[in-house]
Amino acid sequence: IFVQGQSMVDSLKECGLNNAIYVPNSKIINHYGNKLPKQDNKTHFVFLSRVEEYKGCSDIIHSVDALNQSGYQGRFDVVFYGRESEDASYAKAFQAMVNARREVEYKGLLNLRDTKNYDELARYDVMLFPTYWHGEGFPGIVIDAYIASLPIIASDWNLNKDVIEDGVTGWIIPSHDTEALIERMKYVIAHPEEVNKMSAVCRER
Repeated sequence: IFVQGQSMVDSLKECGLNNAIYVPNSKIINHYGNKLPKQDNKTHFVFLSRVEEYKGCSDIIHSVDALNQSGYQGRFDVVFYGRESEDASYAKAFQAMVNARREVEYKGLLNLRDTKNYDELARYDVMLFPTYWHGEGFPGIVIDAYIASLPIIASDWNLNKDVIEDGVTGWIIPSHDTEALIERMKYVIAHPEEVNKMSAVCRER
């Protein structure tokens, strides 16, 4: 039985299945994102996945509002990349939320089959991934983030903790916990030097 995480191997062994082998999600890397020196004092967050509520998109939007109410206006922005929700009502609601907020932008799909787009991804500072999707395994976007030298703020959901080392290549927060996401985003904004150090570790990883 081939599975995407070591924790899955351990869980299967507890059930008496000893023939599970960990085979991580992977891809051929033809180009690393070119990480250029920052040109401003803002923290640039990026989301790269399907634009769905269960991927944490609404949690991110609510976090933006909380940051603004806490006096962080002008110190950060958030860009969303990904396929629009197949749920037309959520797609419409999400676009309305984006349009109502100066700090938020939706840029559609980022085609990473064109490896030059890793340079675009590397322009950001930190990836946001507060997913609680039931089908999440070893998310391919973790590999994409590492290729672009991006630490990740991710939920403690399914295999995220297997592939993101808390405090080393990112930060693991409780699942579906907007307050935890807000506090971690505040921390990241206040500690750009730590983000820079972690960025280099992500590339190595």
